[in-house]
Amino acid sequence: MDERVLFDEAPVALLVVGADGHITRCNRALLTLTGRAEPELLGAPFEALFLPEHADAARAWRVAAHAAPVTEPLEVACRAGEGEPSWVRLTASADRDALVVWLVEREAASAAATRRELGQRLGERVKELTALHGVARLLLGGGGHLDQTLDAVVALLPPAMQFPALATAAVRCGARLHASAGHRATPWMLSADFACADGTAGRIEVAYQEERGFLPEEQAVLDSTAEMLRGELERRSAEARLLQAHERFDLALDTAQMGVWEWDVEHDQVRWSHQLSRMCGLDHDAGGMGAQRALVHPDDRDRLFERLRRAADGADDLQHLEFRFARPGGGWRSMLASARIVREPPARATRIIAALLDVSERRALEDGLRQAQKVEALGQVASGVAHDFNNLFAVLLSGSELLLGGMRPDDPRYELVKDMRTASESAHGLATQLLAFSRKAAYSPAAVDVSALVHKLRPLLVRIAQHQVELRLEVAPGAGMVWADPAQVEQVVLNLFVNARDASREGGVVTISTAALDGPAASRWGARPEPHVVLAVEDCGPGLAPGIRERIFEPFFTTKEPGKGTGLGLAVVASVARHWQGHVQVDSEPGRGCCFRVLLPRLPD
Repeated sequence: MDERVLFDEAPVALLVVGADGHITRCNRALLTLTGRAEPELLGAPFEALFLPEHADAARAWRVAAHAAPVTEPLEVACRAGEGEPSWVRLTASADRDALVVWLVEREAASAAATRRELGQRLGERVKELTALHGVARLLLGGGGHLDQTLDAVVALLPPAMQFPALATAAVRCGARLHASAGHRATPWMLSADFACADGTAGRIEVAYQEERGFLPEEQAVLDSTAEMLRGELERRSAEARLLQAHERFDLALDTAQMGVWEWDVEHDQVRWSHQLSRMCGLDHDAGGMGAQRALVHPDDRDRLFERLRRAADGADDLQHLEFRFARPGGGWRSMLASARIVREPPARATRIIAALLDVSERRALEDGLRQAQKVEALGQVASGVAHDFNNLFAVLLSGSELLLGGMRPDDPRYELVKDMRTASESAHGLATQLLAFSRKAAYSPAAVDVSALVHKLRPLLVRIAQHQVELRLEVAPGAGMVWADPAQVEQVVLNLFVNARDASREGGVVTISTAALDGPAASRWGARPEPHVVLAVEDCGPGLAPGIRERIFEPFFTTKEPGKGTGLGLAVVASVARHWQGHVQVDSEPGRGCCFRVLLPRLPD
């Protein structure tokens, strides 16, 4: 399409004015606007198109448009044949010596202005919606620290305003203040307040740093942002409370040595809480019930799973159910379970949730208490018997001493009476050990230098060794003093040495040593974390066989041949150590001997 056709068919009235001010060309839209024929317009003066009162202004505008490349538009009334004049806006562009003039009716100009205004307002709405969308995406993401989130909200607000270059923003949230650079209070401000359920209050504000006005929609942006921020703060607060509740719940479970076990009956899927997984050393996802059976003690297995089946069928409950569960390293853990069964109509079990409590330590304490009660009863019996025996042995010993004093060594009865005295002394020693074990003997506590006491006993220990073992002493002169009965400490040394001598059947070395221990070292050996003196007796015998170590301190338990031991030696050692707030620690490996350490609290220097 050539230039002439474009000119003639243009929807806007067009004309060309020569340098002399006369019309040289016009298009159809101009003929329609003026209601005239083309021959009537061609050659006519430009100002003849307008009302007489506007002719001078039109002439002056034409002259200015010929002279300057850019001329402000002019609104004038145009003649329209027999009809009412039409107000038009004149714009022009120079084309060599000619002037091309556009005549745009006022209604069309208003429509264009309206379109421009609508476009501007639409652009403002797009900016506002973009800001709200950015805030929504930021808050719905839910990540990052609150300070980072508030900084991002501040950055999103100025671009949503009419004059972003002049706008600054700030968010106040409790004690926090986040503001864009240069933000300050001015007379040209918008704000929106918010308050959370937990009492946290805040404000969002936008300020122009020069005099400007705000649109109502901009206030709506702040109101919407404040509401979204309030919702985000309440969500974070609820999450924090929920996390704290979980932490308290986990702490309670950890402290109580409890875990949660859940069985999805419909899908046969078992899951454990991390506490239970840690206690049992197994995965959080525990598989189905089939995998659980192998973890339960064979003696408890049928009873437990029958209870579970009956509970799922609605015929039984699962309160106070105790069973034994496998330990990862071997052995069994005692568990006490109480469960809740989740059912759906018609009474069909869908899930079973159980709280499991590790009662292994409780059961061990109960067993220990029962054993202690037995030992106490035995001690009461033993003390009564020992007192009576001591009275009898006193008669035998004094009588045998009198008889020996009146006999010659070559008397045939001399050896018999001597054996009677030896047997009475042994029986008296046994009664003394019974009294010490039962704690019925009279105590004479004093500050005891354990190292000096061991040195004092050396001659007796050499005689007890009987060339069967070599005695080696490694005592520390400055090991320290303990508060105890010296006679009982001597008895501990003698009992441990006799045991070590008897264990070293093929000879060897028995080492008795003393040393000072600080609190951490004592704690590592099972004593209280305070300074101790340690008395150690180490042999080179065969060591303790598996299963023996747990019973060596039981009264009357012995591994010696019948008639060779009473089973009270180590029981007395443990009883004396406990009485003086001490502890006995044992190291032994089969084939590598055994070392008994008696730890007694050290007196301050």
